[in-house]
Amino acid sequence: ILAVGFGFLPGTVVDQHFSQRDRLPRLRNALEARPGRVGLGIDERTAIEVHGRRITVIGEGRVTVLLAAGAGRPERIEHLTAGNTTDLTRLRRAARDRAGPAHAVELRVPAGPVFLGGGDDLPSGAADDFVRRAGGDAARIVVVDTGGGERTEALLEAVRAGAPESCNLFLPSGSLQLVDVLAESTGVWFVGPRPWEVLDRFGDDALRRALQELLARGGAIGASGAVGSVLASSMVRGDPLDDEILFAEGYDQGLGVLSGFAIDLRGGVPRETSELRRLVAPDGAMYALVLDPDAVAIVEHSTIRVLGEGSVRVVQAGDGDGPKIAVVEAPTTFDYLTWRPR
Repeated sequence: ILAVGFGFLPGTVVDQHFSQRDRLPRLRNALEARPGRVGLGIDERTAIEVHGRRITVIGEGRVTVLLAAGAGRPERIEHLTAGNTTDLTRLRRAARDRAGPAHAVELRVPAGPVFLGGGDDLPSGAADDFVRRAGGDAARIVVVDTGGGERTEALLEAVRAGAPESCNLFLPSGSLQLVDVLAESTGVWFVGPRPWEVLDRFGDDALRRALQELLARGGAIGASGAVGSVLASSMVRGDPLDDEILFAEGYDQGLGVLSGFAIDLRGGVPRETSELRRLVAPDGAMYALVLDPDAVAIVEHSTIRVLGEGSVRVVQAGDGDGPKIAVVEAPTTFDYLTWRPR
């Protein structure tokens, strides 16, 4: 018998005496009856402490996290022991996604310019170029801060140098809805280290539509810092507790401004070919962009223009021989469909 509890752990089904009484089948049945929920099986002499979104395991046994199969994904079981942590919000998002249709990745070239900054400081001319593409003297630009700190102030200063009367800062705690602000804007720039916060604070579908509409009417979109990965359809390093995880289910689907892409803005970290291959896995992105910290990539239609001192690695999903990788440096413009410079 399933009933509704007090709701202190929304989106979950919790079972106890889990390993001792072999209750995995029972939890499976419960999730089948309540699709879109996270299953938590807690052993005897074991507890979980939930603080905000963080779950921490306490005690002698283990906690079993169960996600039912769905949306083309197999059943997932994770065992946590004392001291282990996990993110409740991410698990709830993963369960929600599994209860819906499979995520179909398709390549769509962006109608307008998308600026991607690999590091904290933009190369000379990048901010001016963004302001120009966002409308110049008539630009109406909003900068969205996800914890950028000094980086946000530096970006505001650079953008306001070209558009002093029309650049505004939008904080996640602001009273206005971001989608309403974007409806009156010609440009938006995201800055900060937390791509997941964009999805948590502003939602998925409405923001996705607002960004597509901004590009369709001739605007420009930009991002610098790790938050830029949210602009792709396959979002990397989205786990709020561990950004070393390349794809974290629940935060592995971005806003799709660059549909068919994954974006990794940690290009200064040495990468093995095997990790680059994972960026364009068979069921994921068709292309990936890996930016050095002092590089900017401007993606428009089928081209990638590079600014700055660093380089951009363009990765294309390949056959059994592995992905194709092109290293693009400024001032090159590279066509990723024809796979050659322009």
